[in-house]
Amino acid sequence: MNKIDLIIVDYKNMKEEDIPSLSFLSKEDLSSISKIKLEKVKVEKAISTAIKNKYIKDYYLSNKGKPLSKNIYFNISHSGSKLVLALNKSYPVGVDIEEIKENKIDLKDKVYSELEKQYVKDYKSFLEIWTNKESLIKCIGESIFKDIKSITSLPINGRKIYEDEIYFSKTIEIDNYILSVTIKYSDEFDLNIINIFPSSL
Repeated sequence: MNKIDLIIVDYKNMKEEDIPSLSFLSKEDLSSISKIKLEKVKVEKAISTAIKNKYIKDYYLSNKGKPLSKNIYFNISHSGSKLVLALNKSYPVGVDIEEIKENKIDLKDKVYSELEKQYVKDYKSFLEIWTNKESLIKCIGESIFKDIKSITSLPINGRKIYEDEIYFSKTIEIDNYILSVTIKYSDEFDLNIINIFPSSL
């Protein structure tokens, strides 16, 4: 069965002064990060760069600024104090993670289709729809200049078709987060979840 690796880092207690201890950051990385003003954004950038350097190594930026690799498909998302890196050797993948925190369920009428609105019962189910939409968009890998209501999210777990292409999605709850993964692949896949600490970067 196809497998997606999910590398999850929780950097809740990490501070700006801890950044130089990340061994997978180069001098150039540290210099670039030092120019960022907000500590939270500095830490997020440091973790994101370090995890790509450790697990991707050969990534580069497209002309649209999207990180790519010739050897593996990957995608990154972060929310709250968690960052997730999704990896697959064979097929494009997209991931989105959202903390179950600020309730934005009132947005459902603006961004969800009628079927999706029927699915939403609480903020958790609202995020299941939202992360599915985001993970599909990120799997496609291009900007989508359409009404977000048209971006398919259902079924939450299973096969879906968008513009004649087949995708497969899974949604899980981890701690106080909702996480969705979408792959451009027509069948079931396994999730291999690997939790790591910033100190291992």
